[in-house]
Amino acid sequence: MSQTVAQCGLQRDVLKTSQFLNWRHIIGPQSQDTGLWSTGNGWACYGMVRVLHTLQKWSGSSSMSSQASQLKGWIKEILDGALLSGFDNGLLHNYLNDASWFGEISGASLLTACAYRMAVNDPGMFPQKYITWADTNRQNIAQHQGGDGVFSPAVNPLAWTDKSKFTSGSPEGQAFTVFMYTAFRDCVGAGICQSSSLPATTISKPGIGPIDILTILDHAITFTSMPAPPTTTCGPPQSCDMNGCAGAFNGLSKFPQCTGNSKGCQCIATANTCGPHQSCDLNGCAGAFNGLSKFPQCTGNFVGCECTATANTCGPHQSCDLNGCAGAFNGLSKFPQCTGNFIGCECTATANTCGPHQSCDLNGCAGAFNGLSKFPKCTGNFVGCECAVTANTCGPHQSCDLNGCAGAFNGLTRFAQCTGNFVGCECTATANTCGPHQSCDLNGCAGSFNGLAKFAQCTRNFVGCECTATTKTCGPHQSCDLNGCAGAFDLSNGNAFCAGNFQGCGCTATQNTCGPPQSCDKNNCGGGYRGSVPWPQCNNFFNGCQCSATANTCGPPQSCGLNGCGGTFDLSNGKAFCSENFFGCQCAATPGTCGPPQSCDLNNCKGAFSGLVTVPTCTNFFKGCVCSPTSTTCGAQQSCDLNGCAGGFDSKGVARCQGNFKGCACKSTSVSFTLQSLSIFVNSRKDERSYN
Repeated sequence: MSQTVAQCGLQRDVLKTSQFLNWRHIIGPQSQDTGLWSTGNGWACYGMVRVLHTLQKWSGSSSMSSQASQLKGWIKEILDGALLSGFDNGLLHNYLNDASWFGEISGASLLTACAYRMAVNDPGMFPQKYITWADTNRQNIAQHQGGDGVFSPAVNPLAWTDKSKFTSGSPEGQAFTVFMYTAFRDCVGAGICQSSSLPATTISKPGIGPIDILTILDHAITFTSMPAPPTTTCGPPQSCDMNGCAGAFNGLSKFPQCTGNSKGCQCIATANTCGPHQSCDLNGCAGAFNGLSKFPQCTGNFVGCECTATANTCGPHQSCDLNGCAGAFNGLSKFPQCTGNFIGCECTATANTCGPHQSCDLNGCAGAFNGLSKFPKCTGNFVGCECAVTANTCGPHQSCDLNGCAGAFNGLTRFAQCTGNFVGCECTATANTCGPHQSCDLNGCAGSFNGLAKFAQCTRNFVGCECTATTKTCGPHQSCDLNGCAGAFDLSNGNAFCAGNFQGCGCTATQNTCGPPQSCDKNNCGGGYRGSVPWPQCNNFFNGCQCSATANTCGPPQSCGLNGCGGTFDLSNGKAFCSENFFGCQCAATPGTCGPPQSCDLNNCKGAFSGLVTVPTCTNFFKGCVCSPTSTTCGAQQSCDLNGCAGGFDSKGVARCQGNFKGCACKSTSVSFTLQSLSIFVNSRKDERSYN
């Protein structure tokens, strides 16, 4: 019992909103109707009244007072909402919140019955205003009863959205008026309601028997007994259409009966007898398929009549290709339905049913992958059909190597696509996807470096694949030491290239790249000086690296005083070399290089006169520098008159050469003495003239 009350509450949770007191009709994926259908609210109200009465009569109800209070509160909500609703011709609208609908008797009668029952059950909670409202409804409903006992208009019980008034007699509408009058009768009997002023009516119309009972209710009624109708010998049932039988079903009955000839005899239902197909679930039909048949037939009431298949009739979905189903989608629908056998039954879509793949985004498909699958399937309309992937279906790019994607490029394309699971979805390229590096300039790759990266990547086709950098990719050479280049030389061609970031790009060699200077003549260096600079550089392999100058690099010695050479002597070998520009190259010593003359005998000078010259020069260390002659330099004394010696006496009276071999002692002669005396005389006369 507790679960029964809970189920009522759960229904309320779904159907009621804070906007209205009354309940919406249907909430769900199929046949949703958010209107406040009066008959539906009557069903809910009267149903909870029945649950309340059962609870109160049950022996275990003493512990369930809170549940009883809940039920009363929910019933009161529905009635209060109905009390606030308007009328059309004295009747509640078919939809309580929509004045465009006509007033009808079904919902009005059942809600009125609910009010009478609760006025008796709890007069304090449902006082006189509910009775007054119910009395007004009952009197208005009475004005809509015809002479044949039929109340109208009613809503079509099988098409509640049909705005055509149903006037031929609604089975449920007629039943609801009986509920209303019996509830009124019991309210009068309990002393809560006031009895009608009309007298009781006795019905005793000929022809009304135990099968056909016409009940006209407006006030208390008494019945008189009726004679049984005459019997007819029927024999085996025949077709309801033959021999004037005019077969028909008398209410909710198992078999039809003749209404013309052989009246009352059971007959075999035909299409004429059955009329249009009705739901296999309604009115006790209990429809079922008899083998591989086109339509199901009723097996409870209306035996032999074809009915409209429902989920109960059809059972679990079967393949649309089996047992003659011939499944197909009827427009934009969630599931396909059989069109051969089992018409109207939903079936499980197959490739035949679905046809070629369509976009997962179109026609309400709402395609999605169900786990690690090859193709996505529709989850909205066309459930179970494979569809063509879109960006929405695939979501963000994932690795081409994961989850069975098996990504690959389909020709010259921007992104790789999965070829295993998730076929057609773009994926993030990996080394497996890309294969060996190709040139960044080919096949629309348009490679470039993304920041400080080891390898360039394609930015147009083959996005994300590493490529082999080209001069276009690398741009102008940058320092081999910057931005993680880690430059090194390719020994096959002597070019510097980045071995860290920007791998494969040429770079400008630095001291770190070049290492200690090596000989300019080795390893294809082709060293040379680039202008007046201290160091030679390689011009072939290892271009730009400093190298150690050689005779080939330096060429013939040049003056130590020119072009910023800054010549000096290497004291280890006595050779002059440039110490600034052209560092290490031998140069021709100059007075600036040599400094003041030193003894020709010291420091391995080995001074000597080079022919008939004035001064001696070093011939070993400090080669070319003037040195002070010594006896070793001068050798044996020669005549002061020979070889341009021009001997003369020094301050110490020693005859020495004053021309060539200057400073060397020589053998004096009379000529040399006379010349010296003449020289003294000439010089004294010059002094005398200068004085005068």
